[in-house]
Amino acid sequence: MKRIVTFIIGVFLFLTANSANAQQIALSKDSLYFPTSFSYDTLFVYNTGSENLLIDSLFSVHEEYAYRVEIHANDSTIYYIIDGGHDPFWLVIEPDDSAVFIFAAPDLCSICKVTSTQEYFEDSLIFMSNSLSDDSLLLFSYGEGYPSALPQTKNRTPEDFILLPNYPNPFNAVTKIRYKLLTKSFVRVSIFNISGKKVATLVTGEQTAGTYSVKWNANGFASGIYFCRLQVNKHIVLSQKLVLLK
Repeated sequence: MKRIVTFIIGVFLFLTANSANAQQIALSKDSLYFPTSFSYDTLFVYNTGSENLLIDSLFSVHEEYAYRVEIHANDSTIYYIIDGGHDPFWLVIEPDDSAVFIFAAPDLCSICKVTSTQEYFEDSLIFMSNSLSDDSLLLFSYGEGYPSALPQTKNRTPEDFILLPNYPNPFNAVTKIRYKLLTKSFVRVSIFNISGKKVATLVTGEQTAGTYSVKWNANGFASGIYFCRLQVNKHIVLSQKLVLLK
């Protein structure tokens, strides 16, 4: 009996030790500071664990604020706007790797119809991830922001391409992915699972300006959350969440 108890305790300690070494998120600092309304601040996000770290959303506590973010990771550049919502945000950071987030001073009244007189602000940004220890990590933000509504904060994608919502979503077996190119570009459309592993490549090659659609037949794949990634000219990336229900 003593041997059995000792064995069970040993297995428990082994699993605990390995779980603790799985995906872990760490930030280079705990706050962002914007001394002027035209300033930027840089943040490094690290995966200090042994498994892929997935950041699935990033949002502001103040819904009226809008941040423009440029993210550099895995030789790609991702453009993203935080405007108070909880839009899916998909970024995979491999073990012992990092991503660079460059934040612009926020528009302090992105949903206002009139000019705001507010300039100084204090806010909190929340990183939602699959980290075992910090799945909702808080980042303090303060300083000066734009004191008026800026039209450009409404544009949620770079000007040369748009990733449209797939339909249907959720879907059973087949969904249609749509995107629009305003200039001739090299395009790659890929599907990834929630662990960050590529499971399908739907499009790869140069395409002229226009609106395109491609179907993903997920027969043979398990139900769950997947991500479609649109990569344009080998460095600009947009992604969206796909929900497969069978």
